Amino acid sequence: MSSWTAISKPPYFTALALWPKGDSWNGGGWFLNDRKIRLNHDLLHRKLHPDFRPGPIKVAGYAELGGEDNTVWDIVRKRDGWRQVAEGETLDRGGVWGWDVNPPEQWRKLHPKRENFELDMSITGIGGQDVSWYQIEYRVLERNNVAFDIGLADWADWDHRGHLVFAKSGRLFRKSLARSAAESPVEIADFNALKFEEVAAPLKAQRW
Repeated sequence: MSSWTAISKPPYFTALALWPKGDSWNGGGWFLNDRKIRLNHDLLHRKLHPDFRPGPIKVAGYAELGGEDNTVWDIVRKRDGWRQVAEGETLDRGGVWGWDVNPPEQWRKLHPKRENFELDMSITGIGGQDVSWYQIEYRVLERNNVAFDIGLADWADWDHRGHLVFAKSGRLFRKSLARSAAESPVEIADFNALKFEEVAAPLKAQRW
């Protein structure tokens, strides 16, 4: 069996519940709340592995559409407050070079406290060599004008205080919109020096 969907206790990856998938089509899932999940599995791959139990987690349903990423990612983005404003157009680069998305696929998320600000996510490319699978550019818009351009980044969102937080080039940043747009973001952490280290999960991460 080459692939699975599992539930674990971060930062550890020891599986507490595990559903065999077998291939790279579909797979994964998302939480509806603290106790319920939906699985992105087809009819043939919905049985929990016999060596595992779901614990307090209940499978409340399954993906209704086929597909690898969008079946989960689109739903999770909408759940988290993003709305799609442009579908984009995918153009094959040929061979192993992936696809350009031109015009880009765009999503936007309102600031949690200030309705005049929105975070814009533009997916401009998919796949390719020596790049992230999704090439995404982020901008903060104030009444549809660019207030702060993050550029190409791995992730961005609003935090619970309404600050902009984003990950770029192996580093995590925060920027307050209450300050000048010209003021540089504050670096929260630099992960570039870190290397993978295999760590055994403690007992509390191996059981429900």
